[in-house]
Amino acid sequence: MAVPNYDAIAFLRDDSDFDLDAAMHRLAEWLPAMQLARRGKTISIAAPGWRINLHLAEEPSDLEESRDIAQAFPDCPRSQEISSCRRRVDIVSTDPDPNMDHFNDFVFVCQALEEFKGVILFEPQTGELI
Repeated sequence: MAVPNYDAIAFLRDDSDFDLDAAMHRLAEWLPAMQLARRGKTISIAAPGWRINLHLAEEPSDLEESRDIAQAFPDCPRSQEISSCRRRVDIVSTDPDPNMDHFNDFVFVCQALEEFKGVILFEPQTGELI
């Protein structure tokens, strides 16, 4: 399995207004030069030689995973909120980007998600908020 070059979790509180259709629209505004596609609960954003995927996780087991993540990072200032999140958006790109040509694209993805109410952006490798 490839190691993610860009990796984040957007935890969605119960009061979040996140919606996949609205996310597609916002992402298209932030990244007008990219190709966006949606298949089920996954949005793919692509440029030549690079892709990032966003997947909406909302299964009953996802609440337990949120609790496990929060427990693994007790120093995170929002760990208590994270532990109660039943839904999340996993944001991952495993495509190589040695010159960080797509770093800003990753930031724009995060900013587009931050526009939704009730989103907690989290870096899963370090346990830090984004």
